[in-house]
Amino acid sequence: MRKQQLNILYCLLIILLTSCGVGRNASFSPERKFAPEKLQKDFNVLRNIYEKSHPGIYWYTPKDSMDHYFNEGYAALKDSMTEPQFKTILSQTIQHLECGHSSTKFSKKYETYLFDTRRAQLPMQLKVMNDSLIHLFDPNPADSFFYRGAVIKSINGISAKKLIDTLSSTISTDGISMNFKYQQLTNSFAYYHRSLFGVSKEYIITYINKYGSEATCVIKPYDPFKDSNRTREIIPLIQKTKREIRKEKQQQTFSFFIDSTNGLGVLNVNNFSSHLRKRFIKRAFKKVDHLHLKNIVLDMRLNGGGLINKSIYLAKFLKDASFGFMDSVVTPKKKLTTPRYVKQRFLYNLGLWWFAKKGKDGNYHFRYYENRVYPLKSKYHFGGNIYVVTGGNTFSAASLFVSSLKGQSNVTVVGEETGGGYYGNNGVFIPDIVLPNTFIRVRLPLFRIVNNTSHVKDGHGVKPDIEVAPTVQSIMRNIDPKIEKVRELAKQHQ
Repeated sequence: MRKQQLNILYCLLIILLTSCGVGRNASFSPERKFAPEKLQKDFNVLRNIYEKSHPGIYWYTPKDSMDHYFNEGYAALKDSMTEPQFKTILSQTIQHLECGHSSTKFSKKYETYLFDTRRAQLPMQLKVMNDSLIHLFDPNPADSFFYRGAVIKSINGISAKKLIDTLSSTISTDGISMNFKYQQLTNSFAYYHRSLFGVSKEYIITYINKYGSEATCVIKPYDPFKDSNRTREIIPLIQKTKREIRKEKQQQTFSFFIDSTNGLGVLNVNNFSSHLRKRFIKRAFKKVDHLHLKNIVLDMRLNGGGLINKSIYLAKFLKDASFGFMDSVVTPKKKLTTPRYVKQRFLYNLGLWWFAKKGKDGNYHFRYYENRVYPLKSKYHFGGNIYVVTGGNTFSAASLFVSSLKGQSNVTVVGEETGGGYYGNNGVFIPDIVLPNTFIRVRLPLFRIVNNTSHVKDGHGVKPDIEVAPTVQSIMRNIDPKIEKVRELAKQHQ
């Protein structure tokens, strides 16, 4: 019976994760404004669905507080707005749920417009570290006033701290784990800045120069068409085969190599998507076993999650005893609320009907995962020293994985707090709500997961055993302090 359920689950996940394409629309206008009554209807549709179906809506934020935030967001819809303006209001409202899987996406048409249009933006790539902005690089280094590692004090008169606080208010995270927000801003600072502040004719930047003094300069926005065309080479288009594309995605997902100098097996596990084949994992541990390695490192810094079963499979090679992965997986509803606004509603309702069984607490439980005990892999199982490297991007199923290993005697978590919650998160099935007027999409996790009831529910991610964060000096020298620390620890255990 369990095998049959697993096969059905796989089929559902494959279908649910397959999105439909949309055609390009020449008549689409990104400047289109929506009347207040249409925005208000969309807002109320979202609020109704979230209040009735979101499994963790009051998990960290009490109902009276969420009512206040919803009312505050609704009150802001007095005038006509563009899609980006309305999306910002929605994002700033639902981030108060403190659920990283509850986020907004542009409509399909607006997303297509963004893909087809390379727009001007702030010409800097910045690293966000708490209240600081650190310059990494810019698209036209020959024109740059800045060096790698320069501390940016303000942009157009707005302090770094205020910029970070303002932009962070549009990003959802699990609990109070700010590391996820900081990493998202680092990944796409120019995008978030343009979304809230638009494009300026010029940017006034205050920064600390190489002599330690505060300086100011004026720079122009980076225009991909004008600026990149100056030096862009014409490269013949090489058509890749499906097999080549698949292999490339697999390599981006998972890689393994031996750091022979430090006697270290290095596994880069960048996601738990369908491209991560079990045979790749098994092959890596076979090599580790053959070489009798005593130390391995799992670099999870880029791993934003994916399929839970893939993370469980990896854990089977590393846990020191048979293990559970989730203590509870619950949803308040057996079927979707106002399903006409939910994409692929039939399949998600089918998944809820099949897997969610009513418990004594009145909630519906995903019995397949709850309190299930998983056996270890006896062949090629690794019992040596395990170093898990984490950061703000370590999220969802990756955070579940790190949570399951933390505290084991031969495991050392090195790096920064994960973006995903240590106590739990909301997820498993995550359909899109498509709002009726703006067609903005909002993610709706259907199950609330508790990793381990013995963990403290304080809103934090998985904290490292040894905290190692980048510094201005490490950024300037372009070194990886986390991996350097792991190599140091591995040498001590050779």
